[in-house]
Amino acid sequence: WYKQFGFIGNLSKAINKDRFTKIINVFDGRIKNPNQTLKWTFLSGHDLDMVPMYYDLNLSTSKCIEELYRKGQTTALNCEQYP
Repeated sequence: WYKQFGFIGNLSKAINKDRFTKIINVFDGRIKNPNQTLKWTFLSGHDLDMVPMYYDLNLSTSKCIEELYRKGQTTALNCEQYP
């Protein structure tokens, strides 16, 4: 949880740029040519790769956890408050 604080802001955008570009290019290619032979694309990731992606996609992050703790609410899309 603590390591997530280092992967926010511009650093998360820099880390995610290539991965998001690849995902968008793959989807665009399949939309333009639905009959291509390549049907499956697999991208692997590590926890520390996924943390910046959670942040950029506004999913459950350390920021959302902190907002819940300090303010009692958050605007994150997927942030659960545990009892």
